[in-house]
Amino acid sequence: MAEVFQLKLTLEGSQPAIWRRLWVPAGISLADLHGVIQIAMDWQDDHLHQFIAGTRNRGPLTYFSDPVMVGDEECLDEARARLDALLLKPKDKLRYEYDFGDSWLHSLVLEKILTQPAVEAALPRCIAGERACPPEDSGGVGGWEAIREALADPSHPDHEAYGEVFDFPFDPEAFDLEAINTALRRVFTPKPKRGKARKR
Repeated sequence: MAEVFQLKLTLEGSQPAIWRRLWVPAGISLADLHGVIQIAMDWQDDHLHQFIAGTRNRGPLTYFSDPVMVGDEECLDEARARLDALLLKPKDKLRYEYDFGDSWLHSLVLEKILTQPAVEAALPRCIAGERACPPEDSGGVGGWEAIREALADPSHPDHEAYGEVFDFPFDPEAFDLEAINTALRRVFTPKPKRGKARKR
């Protein structure tokens, strides 16, 4: 029976918390999980990313989309790594970093291990969440808070400049579950195989 992981994805340092609850196949590759995270958090996939997993026997393992480009022999290929090889039981976790400049760090915690018949839904799927992710290139959690303060204060010296760069009004409470799942289905639903044309 196929296993399904229920994950809690949280943007670290966000107050109040920006989070998503996800159902994914237990054997999903980290490369595909990256795609799920990008859609669920409404990131644009314009920057590099990595997964960081701790082990009992050695220090953190880093999984990257292109280890050769990083030039680090310790860096592993995320396309060859399965999630169920890293998260073994509830409360196990790993970290996902997106955009090494802004350093958007996310925690991924395994909440439950379910079985496919109990999950009557297309996978991967977002089942809950709260709040919108900050805009890209806004300086990480701390940088975004400073920008929000400037935008809220017309007398702030950077108010006008930031208003030209960032699309406003920005609703920090926005969260569209249906739109997320529509996008996940569009990307992850297998395309039907075309049969060979019959010879006449």
